[in-house]
Amino acid sequence: MKPSAPKSPSIPLSARPQAACIVCGPNHPHGLRIKYELAGDGSVAARWMPTAEWEGFLGIVHGGVIGAVLDEAMAKAVAATRCEALTGELKVRFRHHVETGEEVLIRGWVVKRTKRLIETEATLTASDGGERAHAWAIFLVLVKPHEGEQISLEAEKKQMRIAVPTNDGKSISEHFGRSAAFLIFETENGQIKSREMKTNGAQHSHAEGNCAHHSAGSESHSHAGILTALDGCQVVICAGMGSRAVEALKAGGVSQIVVTAPGSAEETVTTFLAGKLTTETSNFCRCRH
Repeated sequence: MKPSAPKSPSIPLSARPQAACIVCGPNHPHGLRIKYELAGDGSVAARWMPTAEWEGFLGIVHGGVIGAVLDEAMAKAVAATRCEALTGELKVRFRHHVETGEEVLIRGWVVKRTKRLIETEATLTASDGGERAHAWAIFLVLVKPHEGEQISLEAEKKQMRIAVPTNDGKSISEHFGRSAAFLIFETENGQIKSREMKTNGAQHSHAEGNCAHHSAGSESHSHAGILTALDGCQVVICAGMGSRAVEALKAGGVSQIVVTAPGSAEETVTTFLAGKLTTETSNFCRCRH
């Protein structure tokens, strides 16, 4: 739900340690230098009057710049919760063009948080109250051990969520991103306690056998939908995975990715829990998807 406009005094938000941020950093020689402020309801706001140097078409602010200031507003709202996170997915809907010299209000807020994902929204409105742009983003929480905390692998194994990509609900699919769904196994003390299947809403379609040779016009895609389905999973077992997916899963908190031969999903998980699973690291796909 969109929070109401702040009525209480706001708190200035300082720039991130990287003071050369092109949006909010005070030291960037050509940056926007927007000063975001934190309101009492946790939302973030800033006034901005874009100049001609940020236009795309004559007299109209470039859409990429608008996306950047909205992304930064959401990032500030996330940072205000004392959480370190990175943008995993960003969607911007442009409702009306923004003219140079037009003062606008930028606002961002957190909508929902799970263990490793934070959903946010942001708006850019004109002085007449008309919404010029609306953005939605999913941030990936950076998982770091607490200072002085010792992580015990044995303790982690007592209770685990293990994800396995599947097309038929029984066997491991050939490729992680192209799978129709994910089997999520809840385990405790080395035994499977329950299982559920979640649809892969971000299913990727690549030509068979041509994974490493996408055309220059191929669209880039996000793994945020997959991370939503796998929220809370510590382990992923698959038969093949691209390097971008590996990076996204690790950033999303998956501590172990195991690549093995296709077979029965349940039998493979049981073998993994027994410490007897044979891995095949050569099956990591090297393309960037």
